[in-house]
Amino acid sequence: MTSHDTRQRHVQRVLPVVHDLWQHPPLAPLAAMAHFSPCHCHRTCVAMMGEGVHDTRQRWRLQLAAWALRRPPRLW
Repeated sequence: MTSHDTRQRHVQRVLPVVHDLWQHPPLAPLAAMAHFSPCHCHRTCVAMMGEGVHDTRQRWRLQLAAWALRRPPRLW
């Protein structure tokens, strides 16, 4: 098996984890969803996304808050 095949399998297993980050579960259920141990899930996410699960979630929340601040206020 090539490293490309391994990467493709990891992508398919990590995508549901990334999708469910919005719902803020702890790492253990996310890792179970991908059939990884929590440590392996964290290492795989860092290798694939350049940051860990917690850091990704925090960055997304900050980006959402920044977007909300840029929107004009609703008057009603």
